Amino acid sequence: MPQLETILPGMPENPIAKFDMWYTEVRQAGTLKHPAAVCVSTADRAGQPEARFVDLKRFDESGFVFTTSFDSPKGISLYHNSAIALTFWWDHFGRQVRVKGSAARLSLKENQELFIQRPRDAQLATWASQQSVILEDPKALLVSFREVQEKFDMEEIPCPDYWGGFLVKPLSIEFLTFQSDRLHQRILFTRNSGDWDVVILQP
Repeated sequence: MPQLETILPGMPENPIAKFDMWYTEVRQAGTLKHPAAVCVSTADRAGQPEARFVDLKRFDESGFVFTTSFDSPKGISLYHNSAIALTFWWDHFGRQVRVKGSAARLSLKENQELFIQRPRDAQLATWASQQSVILEDPKALLVSFREVQEKFDMEEIPCPDYWGGFLVKPLSIEFLTFQSDRLHQRILFTRNSGDWDVVILQP
């Protein structure tokens, strides 16, 4: 039988600190090819939910950051409805983290800093491609990529104004540890006027 009374003692009161512990373990273990992968869930103006995986760029006490094209479906959805959910699933560790909150665009300066950190080919692709738009001619996309390549040549590639980051400000964060007997350990942190309330949920 699982020892439920051992879930809370010694646990950080701040969920960001707990996330940092788990995320550090996952990255240091080296068992996952994409440890920073996170599923981003949004809802469009019709209320239709959509989910897709992106890379977590950073996190701190203010929230979690990912980047995208503002003209993409998730960018457009977040423009009309800032409600968002993030899901981390680390299979090798039997752990899941669910975040609910609201998303806000980062500043121009922050977007530029994040863009500079991208590989050069990724920067070029951002300029050459219109994310999620129907591809009528694959050759045209290659031509566009080469044109952008020639345009910037050996120059520093600037951050386009239609690309940048979102800061997800968490309202709740749930940590789940899977158990073979299916009595999973679930710990839910909920924001309460700047502080965090914490409870244990049944499996």
